[in-house]
Amino acid sequence: MAGEKVREALLGWGLKALISPASHCASELVASALNSKADRIHLRVERYTPGMVEIGVWDSAPGLPEIQGSDPSKLDGRRIQGVAELAVSWGAQSTPDGGKTVWARLIGGDGW
Repeated sequence: MAGEKVREALLGWGLKALISPASHCASELVASALNSKADRIHLRVERYTPGMVEIGVWDSAPGLPEIQGSDPSKLDGRRIQGVAELAVSWGAQSTPDGGKTVWARLIGGDGW
């Protein structure tokens, strides 16, 4: 479902080249939120500049993700590592409601 929302937005903006990496980032961010036992999750897809999109996932669970090495017990850290490798920038911040937002910015396509 996350991938479809991203695909639809990117096609509408003429950024077909970003569909695969942006869909992958969205899926990883949502999976990370699900793994954190969040009871509420919200996916956001925004056109940040003509050739840059931002994928953001807010969830209700506390705690910020951290990049972890190759430790197999740290699945979320590997997910974030994969997102960081695809994105030009990424970040995470706690929100006043006790949850967090994790985002990634990707560039490319005809608008760049």
